[in-house]
Amino acid sequence: MHLSPPGLTAIAQASVECRAGMLPVEPFIVAWNNSTIDPSVAPPGSALMKLVVLGVPYDIAGDAAGRITGRGWDDVREDYADRIVDLVDEKYLPGLKARILQRTVFSPVDQERQLSSAVRGTISHGAMLPYQMGAMRPTAALSGYRTSIPNVYLCDSGTHPGPGVSMGSGRNAFTVIAHDLGLAAP
Repeated sequence: MHLSPPGLTAIAQASVECRAGMLPVEPFIVAWNNSTIDPSVAPPGSALMKLVVLGVPYDIAGDAAGRITGRGWDDVREDYADRIVDLVDEKYLPGLKARILQRTVFSPVDQERQLSSAVRGTISHGAMLPYQMGAMRPTAALSGYRTSIPNVYLCDSGTHPGPGVSMGSGRNAFTVIAHDLGLAAP
């Protein structure tokens, strides 16, 4: 679910703030409740929720709200996460803050540290430009999930249909791999 005010004004403002290197006051947030798909990831009666903030600067020049003073993600990670939780609690999911039992915060720098393909913290694995979207993702030469290395395939946000389409890339890659192995794909 997308957590943002209706219309394009807030998204445009967050984009302007991000492009200026500022931590956006009200960024574009996507929320997932992973435990609805896989109840085993949370204890009974609890849920595993993921809030993904799209469009924050990798290099921080400042805070558009003027409250966070740090300039490195290791210094601002928790303070900015507090702002996000407060925003979501206030505008979209009242009572969320009081129900959080544990949280883990990943900044763009943390994403890059843990996943080498998340260059500068991007979860979309590369640009989302017209020549890298749809059937051209990630490039025309690699758009069919196969690589030039035998038995090595691509499957992630960097492949068609791209980021935000849960499991779409995996399903497509599975179909190609099954075909290459002479198996019937359901």
